[in-house]
Amino acid sequence: MQRASASFCVFYMKNLIVLIAISMFFTLTGCSNGSKSSKQNHVTANMTWEEEGRPFMSAVFHDIISTGEADKCLMVDKVVYVGDLSKSPKMIPFCAKAGCKHDNFDCSAYVGENITEFSPYHNKWYYWNNKEDGSHSSLIEHDPKTNERKTLWQTESHEENGRIYRYSINPNMIKDGKVYFSVSEMIFDAQGDTVQTEYIHALDIHSGEDIILLEFIPSETPYVLEAVSEKAIFLENEIDIVDIGGGYETYVELLEMNLETKEIRTVVSPDKKMHSHFHPYGKTFEDDLVYVTDNELHVFDTKTGKDSLIETIEEGRMLDAIILGNVIYWTVEKEDHIGYAYKTDLIKGNTVPIDQPYKDNHFIFSLYGAAGNGIFGELDREKTKVWMNRDAFEQGLYDQAVIPEY
Repeated sequence: MQRASASFCVFYMKNLIVLIAISMFFTLTGCSNGSKSSKQNHVTANMTWEEEGRPFMSAVFHDIISTGEADKCLMVDKVVYVGDLSKSPKMIPFCAKAGCKHDNFDCSAYVGENITEFSPYHNKWYYWNNKEDGSHSSLIEHDPKTNERKTLWQTESHEENGRIYRYSINPNMIKDGKVYFSVSEMIFDAQGDTVQTEYIHALDIHSGEDIILLEFIPSETPYVLEAVSEKAIFLENEIDIVDIGGGYETYVELLEMNLETKEIRTVVSPDKKMHSHFHPYGKTFEDDLVYVTDNELHVFDTKTGKDSLIETIEEGRMLDAIILGNVIYWTVEKEDHIGYAYKTDLIKGNTVPIDQPYKDNHFIFSLYGAAGNGIFGELDREKTKVWMNRDAFEQGLYDQAVIPEY
């Protein structure tokens, strides 16, 4: 293998049923006598979340999220829970009210049944409420110290002039005081014709200013927002590349859109055969965006435009990589259709294989987050969320995985 330079990643399977990805930090305090958990955990934190540009985490699948303080973390299941899984599997509601049952909005930890995505950011929580029938979506700002909640943005499906308008929301990230998200608008007319348009928004959480950065037809240009810098946004665009035999594979190009001029230019050509990221977490860390081609691992600096080659392989095909800090986890499928996982440490300047059991075209452990000495991931195809000590994870000691209790 050959090296160049870069940041930190994780694994994930592309055309096979696989994910592996990484994310991170937030903070809080908590105590309570809950209906699910009555024992206090003595977990405290300062509630600052300085991570910029990290994607919203799934509340539907109860993703574990770091608080940014050692191995303390939180997760959401109608209620926001906090704990330190390096010490105990017990998670407690983020609530200091004695005797609270944590089942209504009088509780500072209660966020409701319709929450789909969640992100802590600079002492507050931001989350999306989406009704199951798709008729209503709203972005909520929630101060857990005061329990003050404010609707920052919302949309509702409606009928107008014989047409039905429906909307779906794809939350992206919060960065530099702005929430970035995509809105897909579907218009159905009486003749059964459908028009779909997508809009990428930037909503200022302080002023409330909502700017539509880009409008496009997804059937023509299926853009996906990947990263944001001070002067530009970065988009994936899928490209089907036809081979000699008449078949094709789908790769992506990376585009940069200047926020002032709206000019879009290609910064990673489809000729490189860059792979798409199926898992939403861990593509970026600070200003760096990680990507793989069939045989190369790269880090693209969204601030300077520098594209650094990190590793190359001569056998097999790279699947995916995730970046966080100064370590990169990445995966390869070889000729024997067996998957292999690696860790690249950018400080030490070395790459080592790690023990990632691979069975039935699936990595046993899908990594998506990290904090302190531990990592968060899914232990099986049932998406069982766990915390593991980082060393135990890299040695494949999955019997040491900790499943949160709440």
